[in-house]
Amino acid sequence: MFCGRWQQNAQLQKDLLMVLWLLVVTIMLYGYGMGTLSLTEPDEVFYAQTAKEMLARHTWSVPYIFGKPQFEKPILFYFLLAVGFKFLGISAAAARLWSCLFGITGVVLTYYLGKSIYNRRTGFLAALGLATSFEYLSLSRAVLTDIVLSTFILGALVSFYFGYLNARKRRFWFLLSFTICGLATLSKGPIGILLPLLIIFLFLLLRRELNIFFSKEIGWGLILFCFITFPWYLLIYRKFGQLFIDEFFIRDNIDRFFFVAEHLRNNTWYYYTATTLAGFLPWSAFLVISLFKIPWRQSIKEERQKGVLFLICWIAVIFTFFSLAKSKLISYVFPIFPALAIFTGNYLDQIIQRQEAKDKKSSLSFIIALGLLAIIFSAGGGYGLYYNQNRRFLPNNLLASIPIFCLALPTAI
Repeated sequence: MFCGRWQQNAQLQKDLLMVLWLLVVTIMLYGYGMGTLSLTEPDEVFYAQTAKEMLARHTWSVPYIFGKPQFEKPILFYFLLAVGFKFLGISAAAARLWSCLFGITGVVLTYYLGKSIYNRRTGFLAALGLATSFEYLSLSRAVLTDIVLSTFILGALVSFYFGYLNARKRRFWFLLSFTICGLATLSKGPIGILLPLLIIFLFLLLRRELNIFFSKEIGWGLILFCFITFPWYLLIYRKFGQLFIDEFFIRDNIDRFFFVAEHLRNNTWYYYTATTLAGFLPWSAFLVISLFKIPWRQSIKEERQKGVLFLICWIAVIFTFFSLAKSKLISYVFPIFPALAIFTGNYLDQIIQRQEAKDKKSSLSFIIALGLLAIIFSAGGGYGLYYNQNRRFLPNNLLASIPIFCLALPTAI
């Protein structure tokens, strides 16, 4: 018994050490210099201005901008921004704080999911790769809802997967999953529940376990989801009626998906493939190789590959869903990044394992090289992934420009 507890504590200590290391890296990455640049991205200004007006009007349930109610997004993200402004003051750093926190949370969740599906080193490499990928780093330092939605979807799917693996605690994990889906729906709209449900359904269908999808645990989860989300939607409908329906559901959701291509040049079949590879830099080459090495057929047939199948369903549903939409933006498929990072981390882990079988010194050198790559990229991304006030890519002074030029180095490697 004592040996078992000691081993269990040793494993827990290793997890805590990994998480602590990731926390240090991500806090420096996303937290350092958050307020250095003003809010220059139009969407950043839009969200911050809405939160400021909510705070000024002392309304916590209705988003306002320029004195009029607006329903482009549900209330949760505006609410969080307003809370930050109230306690920290109105500033660029306070506005970006929530994106920083959600970005850090997503990295830690990716570590635990990668560890659960593969092993601890895969989880760590996946989390490190995700944290330092160009798009994830950018969105974790920007006042945008994309990192919030991605982290909520990640949390919902991680909770479901843990409940799927542990039948004894399934009710708890499934209820937690649908709670997070409720928060996602209050952040971005119906896709907060639609995407996780489609992924879960496809996974259980391929696993021939649809009885879980129609189980009472899922039913209670849906009821909890309704209790979380319906009050705000009903409140706004009762207050604004058809205006809310027309602007939020019809214009911002149905029209943009089925009929209106807001950015015509983006509406191509290869758009998301190209933007995902660009956003996953500097790890894109490893990502491409890892995707070719996925055991696609075995994931359906073999029990030990169920985690791989879960990641495949995750990527396939989100990528296909937004590829079918008329309106396309780079960040729409961003929620697939944690799954892509886990596949990439597993590929890197396989390389290390092969080197360990040959020469431990070579393996150590490879790990050090990966660490240096991440550190260089982190230094480059610590400042200026945004336009400055004059809308130029490079800041005006040379000292501030140096970190941006560092971005080219890991990309070249």
